[in-house]
Amino acid sequence: MQIAIPTIYGPTCAIAAFFWAITHRKDQSVSKLLYAILGISLMYGWAFPALLNFENRLVPWKFDELLFRLDGALGLSVITFQDTIPYWLSVVFAIIYKSLLWVITTWGWLHLVKPSGNFRAVVIAFAGGYAAAGLLYLIVPACGPGYAMSHFRGYGSFAPIRFEGEPNAMPSMDVASALILVLFAGPNRWLRTFSILFLIGTCFGTILGEHYFVDWIGAIPLACFAAALGRREKHNAAVYLAATLALLVSIRFAGPFMVLHPAILQTAALVMMVVGADAVARAWTKCAGSGCRTDACASRQFSHIDRWTA
Repeated sequence: MQIAIPTIYGPTCAIAAFFWAITHRKDQSVSKLLYAILGISLMYGWAFPALLNFENRLVPWKFDELLFRLDGALGLSVITFQDTIPYWLSVVFAIIYKSLLWVITTWGWLHLVKPSGNFRAVVIAFAGGYAAAGLLYLIVPACGPGYAMSHFRGYGSFAPIRFEGEPNAMPSMDVASALILVLFAGPNRWLRTFSILFLIGTCFGTILGEHYFVDWIGAIPLACFAAALGRREKHNAAVYLAATLALLVSIRFAGPFMVLHPAILQTAALVMMVVGADAVARAWTKCAGSGCRTDACASRQFSHIDRWTA
């Protein structure tokens, strides 16, 4: 995520929050939203870039060429995608991808204003997810094809490349963030539909230069870990984090073997997709925040949002 994005994000969200505050003067929750906006601005504008810059000095060797070849083992290529996608569609995907911060904030606001909302869980999920991602980048440090492809050596090389660039690619926290939104969409059908479409748009937006297809695989258990952490499901969070670590360690030390034996990586990708689908299915059967599983309670909690989106 470019530093310019949070620079624009902070003022625009602050203005929106200001107008919400003056039209809802008796609403005490506005301070929570302002704190969230400030936290996101600091995280994207200062903390995360500083962490990535530190990691760049700590791990100057990048595994981009290996990740590119793992894409090939999946039968996919960012080059082919970028060459074949219509320009107008790439613009749409880029806009969706760059709008992530605003959508995260809107999701938090919805959970803040609705009865029995999950605002605290959403905040914990994103904070835990980004904290984990910042450390997980050290296992398979990579920058993304837009930064690294000019350094590729070719000829079947899997060795890491030494060049300046912040670790960014594996796993994709952008895709994980969009999946977290899906996991916190609740029972409202319009929010579910929007979150799924936003996830699809974000996924394709990431491979316009920032990520590889294989980065999506690591994003799935990472998002499930973050959501479970936010909901205080400690056992599930530990399992999802272990799955994320196992995948990244396998890529780091057995990546070339996976390239030569594509069925292994394809099976891992299928397993992670099933894990993600199962997590979404289970999350969508629960009431946000209360742990209630009854449809009647879910309907009551989201009834006012249904009126907004009808």
